Amino acid sequence: MRSLSRLLVLIGFVFAAVACQSADALPTAIPTAGLPVATNTAAASSLPPTRDIASTPTPLPPTPTATLRPTTTPTPVVAPILSLTTPAEGETLFIGQSVEVSGFVHGTPGMTVKVGLTSATGLSLATVDAAIDTNTWQATLNVPPFVSGAGTLQVVLLASDGSELARDSVPVVLGVDAEQEEVSYMALSRPATGDMVVAGHYLFFDGRLQAAGGGRVTIALLMDDCQNEVAGYTFSLRGSSYWQAYVIPPRDVSGPGCAVATVGSPGEEGWRAAQVAVEVLARNDPEAVGVMIANPVAGRRLTGGDTITVNGVAYNAPGGEVQVAVMLANGRIIGESAVEAGASGYWELEVTLPVDVEGEASITATLGDPDNPVAQASNVFTLSPGGNP
Repeated sequence: MRSLSRLLVLIGFVFAAVACQSADALPTAIPTAGLPVATNTAAASSLPPTRDIASTPTPLPPTPTATLRPTTTPTPVVAPILSLTTPAEGETLFIGQSVEVSGFVHGTPGMTVKVGLTSATGLSLATVDAAIDTNTWQATLNVPPFVSGAGTLQVVLLASDGSELARDSVPVVLGVDAEQEEVSYMALSRPATGDMVVAGHYLFFDGRLQAAGGGRVTIALLMDDCQNEVAGYTFSLRGSSYWQAYVIPPRDVSGPGCAVATVGSPGEEGWRAAQVAVEVLARNDPEAVGVMIANPVAGRRLTGGDTITVNGVAYNAPGGEVQVAVMLANGRIIGESAVEAGASGYWELEVTLPVDVEGEASITATLGDPDNPVAQASNVFTLSPGGNP
């Protein structure tokens, strides 16, 4: 026991010596910040491995987007619009009277609308400023008595500087009111628009001059936009009168033209004119085949017992002949013959009318076989018994 006690004391001494040496060898501990202790090793091991920065491309900064400045949307430019709706195409405007003209317009402030009337030959007859009301315009135009026949009504939209922006027009007829006896005028009943006119063939004019003092009348065919006279004739009238005359167009003309009759000159007191648009066919045109009756004029009253001259124009008559027949309404033939058409197409036949008949009668002129005519024309006139007016 005594030996065991000594052994225990010796072991204790050894432990004490070792403890003293350890305490002298370690420095004083510095308190450290506490790190979180991983309590879940599985969660810690699931973190992604550290990336190799050297092998990973550095992302580029986003491209800056340009900030657009707010802009003003431009107002669409609308082309000016102008139309003429009244009067209608082909309507008759009586000379010496006024007419209401109107239509639609779309433009900008400062624009003006002007209305004008021109003749077939391009003469300006009248102009007037129109009143604009929102999208419409209207004007009252006085139709002068200077020119009758074909005309054009025009309307023009002008900018503030006078430049033309839009235009519209319609063809019209400048008519004559025969009941207006105080209005002097020149009028043409033939040729009319659509009548056949052929180069080198007679062109008959039928008209009336209403003028107390009469005057020197000139008839003419104008070509080249109705500016150049290619055929003409002048004669005198002592007063108001119906008249008839003719010209022969040159053999080498063709195309659009104007048949005109005038007394006086533009700008002179008493100047009057009638103008009709015509189409002159070439002499060898396949369509230039036909016949017309110049006399007696349709609707004329004739007296029984008189001898009349029936005449007209044949255009390229086959064989150069025209079959002419004059008959009463009951079918009785009072004159019939084949007559020759001259080089310029003129033909005529003298017929003596019965004394004791009255009523309607007719004249028929035929080219080719009467049962299968190439062309044909007819006029109806009235017969009065001989001795009556």
